[in-house]
Amino acid sequence: MKPGLLQFARLAGRAARRAGVGGGTSLPGLIVERSEPALIQRLAAGLGQGVVLVSGTNGKTTTCRILADLLTAAGLHVVHNRTGSNLMRGIAAALVNTPQGELGPNAIGLFEVDEATLPEAVARLSPRLVVLLNLFRDQLDRYGEVDAIVGRWRAIIATLPVQSSLALNADDPMVAGLGSAASGTTVYFGVNDPSAGQPELEHAADFVECLACGTPYDYTVTYFGHLGHYRCPTCGWQRPPLDVECTTVRSSGLAGSQVTVQADGATVEAGIPLPGLYNVYNLLGALAALRALQLPLGGLAGTLHTLQPVFGRADRVQVGDKAIVTLLTKNPVGANQVLRALAAEPGQKALLLALNDGVADGQDVSWIWDVDYELLRGQIARVITSGRRAADMALRLKHAHWFEGDEAPSLEALPDLQHALQTSLYQLLPGQTLYVLPTYTAMLYLRDIMTRLDMTRPYWQEALR
Repeated sequence: MKPGLLQFARLAGRAARRAGVGGGTSLPGLIVERSEPALIQRLAAGLGQGVVLVSGTNGKTTTCRILADLLTAAGLHVVHNRTGSNLMRGIAAALVNTPQGELGPNAIGLFEVDEATLPEAVARLSPRLVVLLNLFRDQLDRYGEVDAIVGRWRAIIATLPVQSSLALNADDPMVAGLGSAASGTTVYFGVNDPSAGQPELEHAADFVECLACGTPYDYTVTYFGHLGHYRCPTCGWQRPPLDVECTTVRSSGLAGSQVTVQADGATVEAGIPLPGLYNVYNLLGALAALRALQLPLGGLAGTLHTLQPVFGRADRVQVGDKAIVTLLTKNPVGANQVLRALAAEPGQKALLLALNDGVADGQDVSWIWDVDYELLRGQIARVITSGRRAADMALRLKHAHWFEGDEAPSLEALPDLQHALQTSLYQLLPGQTLYVLPTYTAMLYLRDIMTRLDMTRPYWQEALR
């Protein structure tokens, strides 16, 4: 190792953050990656409890936050890329920023990993456990079609040693089918409450044909997207038996859900203050990880009750006598789940929808036409669209028939995000809430704006708390 490299990388990150550059959270990792890439493996070798990797299209950040809290409650020291920087530089930064004295027998690495980065992360970190949440259509210009990701994942899973475990979402046929490539232990998780689903697939479902023979699956219940209870009528391949299952889900809209989860004879009954069925799956992924790590699932209700939303994922910011709730919407399936949770909230709603087309968003924004914005028809008091593609979003909402009738809501397209945010807040009455639905980069820009306006702290400070 080059003398002083670790210290230099840490100091560079601190200097960047002090200068107000949020990217300083991953800068130490970038420096190490460029200067001495093998250092990441040497640092990871100091994690006595091994490495857990979590990947999927939706839910990585929240699943890791839940699992980090549960692992900490179990007495482990968690090294975690909490800021959500999920490329190799972000993983390297989490390791670089961890004091050497905190590595050792009780330390475990927990890293969320971008779908396309997962093969490299597996090859370099030799994980003890890989958790795969789901695969949906997202950023086609960057990832390609979903089956391309499946092929890459299958190839890397086949290289895992027998001592490595998998935790797979059994309700996603693409993810569940990867279990056949594994040589180690596989833990399957899913939902077994038909009342939480619906009889037919959403039109945004991405993958409904059998991986083995190409026949369309028969679904007895669907939860969202292509997740549900499925079976191939031709070859008989079907959803695997569950090791960790949610047997009851009772939604309270944006306030969260009451759930009952069973695994190995243990029952966990808890309220989770995170909205939507998608967060139930995030919880199940975290609990499946605990089971794969052979940690007890009992006594978790208190920890789950105190979970806090990750920034941009239903977090609430109070601004005087008004509130802002931010709900990340980055692809059709995730956006539909947000809209369903929002539709369950009573009363008329004020919305700010921010659509960007940056590299991290996906430069093809045609996905908004697969989102069921019609779910909120008749529930909107006023709406502003913003971001680089504000006009595209406004056009999509017009086709959702929100603006028809004598009491139609107002619509403005204001591309400047700060202007849009301040105008939206100005239009609110005291006690009202503004619901912000941004894409990924729009969420980060809005957070920076809110920080500059003293509405909240920098996101990286909250992520590192």
